[in-house]
Amino acid sequence: FNKPLARLERLAQTVQSGDPHNHEAQAATYYWLACFGDDFKRDKPQAEDTLNRSLNYGYAIVRALLARYVALAGLNASFGCGHINVLNPLCLIDDLIEPFRPTVDSVVLKHILPMSAWDKTTKTQLLSVLGQNVQFKEANYRLSAAAYDMVQSYVDAVTTQEIDALQLPSWLP
Repeated sequence: FNKPLARLERLAQTVQSGDPHNHEAQAATYYWLACFGDDFKRDKPQAEDTLNRSLNYGYAIVRALLARYVALAGLNASFGCGHINVLNPLCLIDDLIEPFRPTVDSVVLKHILPMSAWDKTTKTQLLSVLGQNVQFKEANYRLSAAAYDMVQSYVDAVTTQEIDALQLPSWLP
C-alpha cells in the first residue's frame, strides 16, 4: 500500500498543464491500486462488477447535482476548461466534479466494498455521498452545499477573470 501511495505522491508533484508526460494516467493506476488493490481495474462506464458500478453511480449522483447548480447559475455545461469534447454536452460538469471524486471513492471504500450485491441498499448508501463533509472555505461543508458554493465561485472567477476567486473543496478522510 505504501509503495503505490509514495509513487502517486511523486507523480502528483510533476503533473503539468496539458499533461504532456501522461502523469495523470500513471497516477490513476497507482491511485486505484492503493484504494482497491491489485485485482481492481477501473473499467468502462458499462462495467458490471459491483465496485465499478458503485463508483459510476456515485459519480453520476454528484455529476447530476453539479449539472443542476451549473444550470441554475446560467452557465452552458458544454463549455469546459480542461474537458473539451464536442461530443460531450457536460464538459464543465466533468471539470467541476474532480475535487469531489475522492469523497465518492471514500463512500465506496467504507460502505460498498464489503458488499457484493448491486441492489437498492447499495444505491441508497451511495446517496449518502451528498451529505458527506468536505473542507471548503476553511470549514466543514456538506458536499451538496460545497458544490453549490464552488459553482458560484466559478462564476465569480469567470466574471472577474480572477482565478483566485475560484474556491475548491478538499476531501476529508
